[in-house]
Amino acid sequence: DYVMDGAALFQRNMKENSDDLREFLDDIKSWEDEIKKKDELLSKQKPILKKAFPPIRNKSNNSKVEKVKTSKVGEGSTRINSYDYRAWDKFDVERACEDSDGGGTSDSSEHEEEDEAIEEYTQEQNQQKAVIEKEKGNVLFSQHKYEAAIERYTQAVALDPTNAVLPANRAMALLKMNRFAAAEQDCTVALAIDPTYTKALFRRATARVNLKKYHDATHDFNELLKLEPDNKKAKAELVRISSVS
Repeated sequence: DYVMDGAALFQRNMKENSDDLREFLDDIKSWEDEIKKKDELLSKQKPILKKAFPPIRNKSNNSKVEKVKTSKVGEGSTRINSYDYRAWDKFDVERACEDSDGGGTSDSSEHEEEDEAIEEYTQEQNQQKAVIEKEKGNVLFSQHKYEAAIERYTQAVALDPTNAVLPANRAMALLKMNRFAAAEQDCTVALAIDPTYTKALFRRATARVNLKKYHDATHDFNELLKLEPDNKKAKAELVRISSVS
């Protein structure tokens, strides 16, 4: 009986040890799977390269291109060997991801600033070109070449749609060609940019008189006199309108 009891005890211990071993092996496998996932996560975090931009504004063409920098996962940290299990236990994956995302945001912000500077530079260039086209149009207007002047003013408006003088000048040439509706429209555009532009008010009023829009023309001349109370031409036009309307 004693031998039988010892054999039964031995078998039971063997079974318990086998269960413990299986559980231990399962834990090892789970831990290895977790380590593999962390390895894959780190391998996907490629360095972010800064984009090199061309020189802006008056920078010399001989200036050296800024060295490309790479953002590292967790600056100041050292790479963890895949077999250093204790270090892996202490590794904070979420923090590493946040550091990586933060670096990308900073890089994106720098690119946006450079894009804005380039856009501003391009806008200034277009404004300068628009002034040149306007001056060419003025010369053609003085030579009574109104159609050619209109083409130059049109080029200027396309280059700088924020300048109220440009559509107002084109309106002046349109008035000379008796294209009153187009002149009225151009003056309206100019006044939308600058409501106090008296030349645009006078030219629109003139166009409206010729279109027999006497009420609207009177309104424009009155608005002009609010800005320039001593404008003799506006006063004379109001007298003329009152005699025909």
